[in-house]
Amino acid sequence: MLKVFFHDINPLQVQAAKTHLKRYKFIETITTGINPKESFMRTRQLDIDLIFWGIAKQKSPDFVFFKRLLKDRPQRPVVNLINFRSGAFVSQLLECGAFAVIQKTQKTYEIENLLDSVFGQLLQQVPLHPDFVQPQFSDREIQIFQAVTGGLANGEICSRFALEYETVRSHLKNLARELKSQGREQLVAQGFRSRVLH
Repeated sequence: MLKVFFHDINPLQVQAAKTHLKRYKFIETITTGINPKESFMRTRQLDIDLIFWGIAKQKSPDFVFFKRLLKDRPQRPVVNLINFRSGAFVSQLLECGAFAVIQKTQKTYEIENLLDSVFGQLLQQVPLHPDFVQPQFSDREIQIFQAVTGGLANGEICSRFALEYETVRSHLKNLARELKSQGREQLVAQGFRSRVLH
């Protein structure tokens, strides 16, 4: 189970993110108040895997504790959400080690796209179980898999690769069986986990 933590983020954005993350069966979301010291301590106690950390202004306790987060466990991804436009500050956050920086004013769908991208990259870093045997898929199955992660419906996949509808369904059934998944969302999550997607 991957734990996601939100600090000082717009409640509507948090709710939208939590709703979106329900697609992933292996993610637990945890939220807190706006006190950066309290948030910092909770991320340590709960061994959080991914942090969304809001920063109101450059010289603030939020920024100080963001830097402490990175020193505390540098391999843990921290995504910053900021509510002001400053290319120099975004560069500074990235140089400090932020995984990504987005504007708090971005639309819900933009944040959802970022979440999917972040989790795709994060799952590549999750250690595999020692007994895990990576499933082998054909190039065509991987193409179809990538199309599914891009949000294409079966009909659109047929058009893109000039395939019959039943052929696409057959490939998807094989992928789902091999990855022990039900539904497209779980299929995508399992694909990232098993390194089918890169």
